[in-house]
Amino acid sequence: MQNLSTTHPRVSGLGLSHEKVTCISSSSIRCSVATESGKVATWLDESISHVASRLEHSTTAFHDVFQGHKITKLITCNLYTVAVTDCNSVYWWGVLPFNQRKKLWDKYRSKSKKTTRGTGSTSNPSGNNSAPSTSEITVDSQVLMRVAPMYQNGSIGFTVHGGIPKVGQLLNSAWSLTDKCRFKVRRKCNFDVFLRVE
Repeated sequence: MQNLSTTHPRVSGLGLSHEKVTCISSSSIRCSVATESGKVATWLDESISHVASRLEHSTTAFHDVFQGHKITKLITCNLYTVAVTDCNSVYWWGVLPFNQRKKLWDKYRSKSKKTTRGTGSTSNPSGNNSAPSTSEITVDSQVLMRVAPMYQNGSIGFTVHGGIPKVGQLLNSAWSLTDKCRFKVRRKCNFDVFLRVE
């Protein structure tokens, strides 16, 4: 006889207590589920969840995204999850793969360089040079300093090497996606003190 009272320790925190799971998929550090009511949830292995909590979400109904279609299949890797619906539509959530992030970063950098070259100062009647008066910053726009690294010294990240998740702290700044940087591997107990987790 099956023991129905035994559940995963994260069930209540993820809002899965009263949900019937219809699809499940996992990688070495990430797990996603779809429920009969059309909700999805994603969580990470406890060894890195303390630094990667932004990649997790409790049961959420994305009715406007899935448009009433049922999820028939989930496929999960360490950084993202793919959902296939009954009408063969494909949706995903998580972190873009490295090559896609690199393409976006290169596109942004070339656009930034063109804008910098094309934007000169304007003259006003008093003879003083001033910057253009219109603001380029709008709601939901990404703002980066022109002379700042992509990742600052001290940034926290994770990787999976040989099937083992490792959390690290960057020891020097990374100015491009291809920079080779030094980092210090941290254990969860170190981060509780370091990040002042309460």
